Amino acid sequence: MSTLALENVHKTYGRGKRTVPAVRGVSLTIEPGTTLGLIGESGSGKSTLGRICLGAERFDSGRLLVGGEDFTALSRERLAEFRRRTSIVLQEPGLALNPRRTLGESVTEPLDVHFPRLPAAERRERAEHALQLAHLDPGLWDRYPGELSGGQQQRVGIARAIVTEPEFVVLDEPTASLDLSVRGRILETMRELQERLGLAYLLITHDMATVSALAERVIVLYKGTAVETGEWRRVRNDPQAEYTRTLLSAVLTMRT
Repeated sequence: MSTLALENVHKTYGRGKRTVPAVRGVSLTIEPGTTLGLIGESGSGKSTLGRICLGAERFDSGRLLVGGEDFTALSRERLAEFRRRTSIVLQEPGLALNPRRTLGESVTEPLDVHFPRLPAAERRERAEHALQLAHLDPGLWDRYPGELSGGQQQRVGIARAIVTEPEFVVLDEPTASLDLSVRGRILETMRELQERLGLAYLLITHDMATVSALAERVIVLYKGTAVETGEWRRVRNDPQAEYTRTLLSAVLTMRT
């Protein structure tokens, strides 16, 4: 497993006088087996940083490092290699899954993309193993997303994210669309997978309970700038930046 890092990354959208800075000089480090939380309002740059960390978004300046190796200027081959080491769990499982694909087809799709020469029997074996790790019965293989509950759909999303055996996973508001009764079990599965597989997580969220459940360290973003960085427990109990204090004061309930 490798450490993923960004160094002084800048990203601007648009051209000329219509440019919009999305990320301004942000640096971050995510060690294997740990979770870094990105906290901030809509438009703070969280999603842009997530896409950069997945290799899905080019940036204007700065460096992307994996295991100390510079991945900033990626050729098509290196980009494909990098993307095999990364994955994502999306916010809306029902929208993320193709309603015309069965559960089995959805989970094997990443293998079809990244390992097209893998024999069909091995693809099935790896997909069924991923389903079991996500606490889903492989017997649901031929079911369609509309036949599954919201929690089951998110577990399909989790299985899709881990089936290629990535090192790094972006969690984009992974429990926001789920009932409170389901959220805790999904978070427990994510913690279990992280411990078992050594995964590094980048958690994008505005939900402080989810941060408390998963993240050791956080970065607080405001208009693309990191205004505060540190251990979550310290940031939660003793925020240094005014924006962080304002953000936390808007939360009515936080769980330890």
